[in-house]
Formats: sequence, C-alpha cells, structure tokens
Amino acid sequence: MKTRILISSVLLLVSIATGVAQSGKCGENLAWTLDNGTLTISGTGAMRDYFSFDHIPWYSCRSSITTVKIGEGVTSIGRSAFEDCGALTSITIPNSVTSIGYRAFCACRGLAFITLPGGVTRVGDFAFYDCGGLTSITIPGGVTRIGDGAFSGCVGLASITLPGGVTSIGSSAFEGCGGLTSITIPGGVTRIGDGAFSGCGGLTSITIPNGVTKIGDGTFSGCGGLTSITIPNRVTRIGNEAFYGCIGLTSITIPNGVTSIGSSAFEGCGRLASITIPDGVTSIGGRVFHGTGWLDKQPDGCIYVGKILYTYKGSMSANTVINVREGTARVEGGAFAGCGGLVSITIPNSVTSIGANAFHDCVGLTSITLPGGVTSIGQFAFAGCVGLASITLPDGVTSIGQFAFSGCVGLASIAIPDGVTSIESHAFEDCSGLASITIPGSVTSIEWHAFSGCTRLTSFTNLNPMPQKVSSDVFRGIDLSKMTLYVPAGAIAAYRAAAVWKNFGTITAHVP
Repeated sequence: MKTRILISSVLLLVSIATGVAQSGKCGENLAWTLDNGTLTISGTGAMRDYFSFDHIPWYSCRSSITTVKIGEGVTSIGRSAFEDCGALTSITIPNSVTSIGYRAFCACRGLAFITLPGGVTRVGDFAFYDCGGLTSITIPGGVTRIGDGAFSGCVGLASITLPGGVTSIGSSAFEGCGGLTSITIPGGVTRIGDGAFSGCGGLTSITIPNGVTKIGDGTFSGCGGLTSITIPNRVTRIGNEAFYGCIGLTSITIPNGVTSIGSSAFEGCGRLASITIPDGVTSIGGRVFHGTGWLDKQPDGCIYVGKILYTYKGSMSANTVINVREGTARVEGGAFAGCGGLVSITIPNSVTSIGANAFHDCVGLTSITLPGGVTSIGQFAFAGCVGLASITLPDGVTSIGQFAFSGCVGLASIAIPDGVTSIESHAFEDCSGLASITIPGSVTSIEWHAFSGCTRLTSFTNLNPMPQKVSSDVFRGIDLSKMTLYVPAGAIAAYRAAAVWKNFGTITAHVP
C-alpha cells in the first residue's frame, strides 16, 4: 500500500511539472481537478475525511494550490482537506456546505479572508489553526460552537463577530491571536474553554456573559493589554493561570459565588493593586497573587485571604514560631515552602486542609500537631522536612497526597488514620529513619514507591484482612527478607500467597 501511494505521488508531481491537469475522486460522488494551481471540486455529497496526509489526493502538490473552487452540491469540507496548503489565497465555498472539518484549513498561511456560507452550522476543532495571514472571517448565524483551537495562531486576525447563537467557545479557540483587538461574546455563551484567549495581547477589554460559571485554566493568560474585565456573578471557579501575566489589569472584583481560585491565577499582574475577594473563597492555589501590586503592599509575615492562610511574605528569621490565626480554614499550597527558619507552628482547630507544598523544605521544623478537623494533606506538603521527628495525623484524615512526607529522614514512626483509603505514590519515599509503620484496614491500595528508600524499616503492620492492590515497587531498595509483616490473624495465608507481601521474611499475626 505504501509503495502504491509513493508511486502515485511521484506520478502526480511529474504530471504537474509537465503542466498536465490531474483529477480523481474525493468522495463517493465527488471529483476533483487540479489545473495550473486551481483545485476544483464538483459533484454532490460530502467530502471524504482524511486521517493522514497520505490520504489527501492533492497532498503531494499542496504547495502549488493557490485557488480552490467548490461547486454547489458539496455538503461538507473534509477533515484536514486543505491542511498545509500554504500558497492558498482564494477559496469559494458554496451555500450547500454545512460543515467545515477538523483542521480543514490548518496552516493555510496565505489565506487572508474567507466567507463561510449561511448554511454552515459546524466549524471543526482547529479548522483555521495557524492561519497567520487571516485578517477577516464571517461566521454564519447557524454556528453554535467555536471549536477547540479553531482560530489559534491567527496572528493577523484583528476583530471577529461571533453570531448570537454561539453558546460555547472551545479551549484555545483564539489562543495566540496577538492582533485581536476586539471581540464580542454573545450573551448566550455559557462555556469558555481553557486557554480560549491566551496570548491575545491586543485585547483591552472583554465582557463575559452572565451564563458563564467558570473561568478556565489560562483563559486570559498573557493578555497584557487587558485593562478591565467584569466577572459575572454566576462564576464559582477561576482556573489555574486564568489571568497570568495580565500586566494591564489594575483592579478586579471577584464575585461572591467564587469558592476556588486556581494556582497562579493572577500571578505576574504587576499593576493589579486592588482585589476584592469574598469570604466564600475556600481554596486558593499556590502563587495566585505573586508578582501583583496587591501583594507588594501587604506587610511582611503571614498573608491571609479571607479564611485562608495564603503565604508567608518576606525573609523568615531563624527560630521563628508562628501561631496561625483563629478561624483559618486552610493552610494554602506553598504557604511556608522553603521557610527554613520555621521551628514551631500552632494550627487552630478551624483548619481542615493542608495544601500542596505547604511546608515543603521547612528544614527547621521538628514537630507538628495537626488539629482534629484536618481531612486532607496535599502532595509534597511536608516533603524535605528533614528535621521533622514526629507528626500526629488526626483521625479525620482521609487523603495523603503524593510525596507528602518524602525525604522526611527524621521520622521514626507514623500511624496512618483509619479513614485513609489509599497511600499515594512516593508518600513516604526516602524516609530513611522510619523504623515502623501501621497501615489501617481502610487502606485498599498502596501506590508505587510509597515506601521506597525507607531502608531502616523493620516492622510493617497491615491491618487489612485482604491483601491490597499494591504496586510491585512499593518497597524498592528495601530488603524485605529482613522485615516482619504483622497482619490480622486470619489473613496470614492470604498474605503469604500475595505477590509483594510473600517476600517478607516473617509474616505473623498482629496482636492489638
């Protein structure tokens, strides 16, 4: 088959070089002719979808196509039909066409303008991706969705009007459209995808319709020209890097319905000096306000956002002791990361979660008591706390994230609370001082490298009566033949038959 395709391509190139017109089929009832750079498609029905360039009849001579004429009767433009036709400058699309396929005009950089007929109701994902020369396009009223990456990389597109029937704007739909200065989003839009306007540095203002409930990850990141934006009241979440690097923003009001603001959502917004944050916000990701004017004017020390301890600002002196403010609900991700001077911290009972990297590399921290209300410990929360010799995990903890205690070489023992169902990957990796550990019966899975490098382990108590789902490298670097495994009395035989557990030197009954 590959040989036949190669021969056909060579013959086609030779024919073009000699000026002979070429023709073939591109659908069940469709024919194509290529003559002197003009590609003509005629017949009735849908164009074939092409899943690779080898299946596009004119692919081998795509660089010579300057004009495309599609006749009445053609109902769709197929998948990748004209992808990478860089010399294409003119195309005629008839009223009979209702669908533009996935990547149909991708990388047609010579195409400056295009008119889609009124009957088009579907524009596929990445349909005009990387059409850098495109300055103007008319989108018909029947289109209800702007596909993922539909106009991504169209750096010449200065303005676009979306029809009133559009309800969804896909992820990365206008990403990298640096020349876009104006866009009107119809009132009926309820979804704006991740990265939809990322890198649209020419946009100065935008109105988000009231039906939108989430600002996605990176939706407006890199929109340096954006000076004002209104977030509708129905929005409940602002995604990671949603407004990252929007250096023109000076103030923003976050509506009362927002409960979550993702990592780096406003990071790098240097002129953003005024931020109104509602008390209902219960989760803020790491570096949300780093590099903003708002954070710059906060005094050194613990920075609180509503009921969240967001971060510690400034240099921390040696032997620092911190009392977290009463009423705080969460110690946010990265709040004390790298604070080597922290030796003691008191966390009030109101705190329910410890975010990712919250105490990462707090090398001076020797002990910590988590309050009874804490239910989750984020990934890397205490990773690298080499001085941490003891920690009390409350009974309410149900989730311990990846790498949560990785590298805590000072820990000698730890008891996992009964509510935990999974020991995540690398959770206690390289805790080389850990001599014993007890796994409650609630744990049903132990993920890879959970105890790798715990070379001093001599005693492992597993209270689940049935061997769990365990990765083969959970105990990597440990000589299990020298360890004792304690299990429920009636489960000894099952553990001796299980792949990982049978390698323990001694398997015996646990005595409460």
